[in-house]
Amino acid sequence: MKVPVKYGERNYLTKKELEILTLINLEKSRKEIAELLTITIGTLMNYMKNIRYILNAHNDFQIIIEAKKRNLI
Repeated sequence: MKVPVKYGERNYLTKKELEILTLINLEKSRKEIAELLTITIGTLMNYMKNIRYILNAHNDFQIIIEAKKRNLI
C-alpha cells in the first residue's frame, strides 16, 4: 500500500500522477480512471491525495487550475 506523501518530502509529480491529472482534465470519472490505469479506487484516491498535497489544491477543480498554472497539462 502506498503511503501518502508528507509535506516537504516531495515537490514533484510522478509519471502515474501526471497520467491521472490528464485523465481528470479529460473529465473521466474516478471509476473510469481506475479502470484505465488498472488500479483500485483506493489506490487512485491515494494518488489524488498526493496530487492535492503537492499542488496545494483542495478539490478536483483546484487540481486542474494549479496543474494548468504549472504547465503540467
